[in-house]
Amino acid sequence: MTSRTLPRPHRTVALECVALACSVILLHRFSAFAEVFLVGGLTDDGVYTVLGKALAEGKGYHSLHLVGTPVQAKYPPGFPWILAMVWRATGSVENVLRAVRWLHPVIVGLTAALLWGLGRARWRLDRGPLLLLAVLPLALDATIQYTAIPLAEPWFVLGWVCVLWAWEAAEVAPDDSRLPVLVLVGMLVAGTTLIRAQGIVLVPAVAAGLFLRRHTRAERAATFAAMLVPLAACQLYLRALVRAGPVALLPDEGAYSTWLPRLGEQLPRSVLASVLDNVRDYLSSLGGYLAALRPLGAVIVALVMLGTVVAGLVFARRRPVISVSVLGSVAMLLLWPFSQDRLLLAILPVGGMLLALALEPLTVMLPERGRRLLNMGSMVAVALILLRQMDIRRDSLDAVAQNHAPRVMSPTYGLLSNSRVIATASRWIRLHTAPDARIMIDMPAGIFLYTGRQTMPASPTESRFVRSEFAEPGRYLARHILDDSLTMLIILDHQPGIMADAKAVKARCPGVLRWGGVNEDDPPDMYRITPDANCLRRIARQ
Repeated sequence: MTSRTLPRPHRTVALECVALACSVILLHRFSAFAEVFLVGGLTDDGVYTVLGKALAEGKGYHSLHLVGTPVQAKYPPGFPWILAMVWRATGSVENVLRAVRWLHPVIVGLTAALLWGLGRARWRLDRGPLLLLAVLPLALDATIQYTAIPLAEPWFVLGWVCVLWAWEAAEVAPDDSRLPVLVLVGMLVAGTTLIRAQGIVLVPAVAAGLFLRRHTRAERAATFAAMLVPLAACQLYLRALVRAGPVALLPDEGAYSTWLPRLGEQLPRSVLASVLDNVRDYLSSLGGYLAALRPLGAVIVALVMLGTVVAGLVFARRRPVISVSVLGSVAMLLLWPFSQDRLLLAILPVGGMLLALALEPLTVMLPERGRRLLNMGSMVAVALILLRQMDIRRDSLDAVAQNHAPRVMSPTYGLLSNSRVIATASRWIRLHTAPDARIMIDMPAGIFLYTGRQTMPASPTESRFVRSEFAEPGRYLARHILDDSLTMLIILDHQPGIMADAKAVKARCPGVLRWGGVNEDDPPDMYRITPDANCLRRIARQ
């Protein structure tokens, strides 16, 4: 009998989990630029925080930042409810952000500990590959900076790992005590999905596990009920809210289903083009996170992702829950109508665990010296990638300070830049607009949180698969001036759609948009709005 067939000393694994969790927490606390971030630098963090505020103040599940305070029809309510509790305990957006800066690193540290415990105690994985493939993604600079703001991903990944833990516990539970563990699995799946809609991939993953293993009808029925009843109740609740209204007529305020491609002749071609664009974007962005030579980093990312997909296919019957959930997440990632690196970052820890699990039979065949070299090589790779994260942070700081683009477009740069824009714009708006002003502006949720002014997005997020709001120049802006009684247009991010709209309205309805600055050095693309209803209707109905 070799040493690898003996049980792992659980006390040692527990100590390793504690040490790893503490290390991850400290790394996040000391590496994040949390003290200078403002809420709203991304769309989701601002909307989540606004929803938490609405729930905490008893105003319902409504987007308070938008003109008319419409019902929120897209985001599941789990994470906003967490933020609502933080709002009640802290009372201000600054304190909510301060609480998140401490809470989220703990969530990520707990996730790292659970991944390590599952890999070491349950699946007997070597330390090196486990650290490199499953834990390291939690220490990437992009993950660290996203964790420092109110986003649902840390909770989603924690929920996903907890589902894996509970499923493994059910696998080894005696027959007479398996049912309550499976019910716990279902409840964790529902809770994870209510935090992040991406968690829906866990439903078919657990279903596959139930039918590929010998479970009784009662066990299957109870697990499905625990998964689906909360999700169905949430859907009924949201549909009732939408029917009661009001509902925002915006491309990024509808249900996620509205972002999907429509059936037709162009469907295969448009989906294929979108997948190829996403693959290219992810290889480029994540490749830059891993290596200074971006082509080398892209090759590494491609190999890891390809290996993960192959591992999922190979292990689909033996490890259905982890395999199907990872494969489903990768498919969703590639089919999504635009690339978003934080969606990929959320998959990497569990995907890395699956890849490490698939590589374990190969490492077992290595001699003891070969396994030691593999572990040492993995540790060296971890050290090199962590050093790369320091370079990314320095480059981002220099780029923000000197006002030029960084070599790697990372969330560090984006969040620092957007926070500065929100701070500057919010200060101007508080000084030079009335409290009842209605402003079309970029990063609207953040602007609302720091000014109290209701807003409308100047450049809403749009799906590649649907007709753009800006297909007819001027129509989007004219419609919202009429419908929402807008008083100002402030363009912070010079996207072509809103720029073309402003140009069209100025040309066809002179006098509607006039420069709204108060000092000579104020930006040129801010306008006071004087509606001309007849002229604007002609543009809005074109």
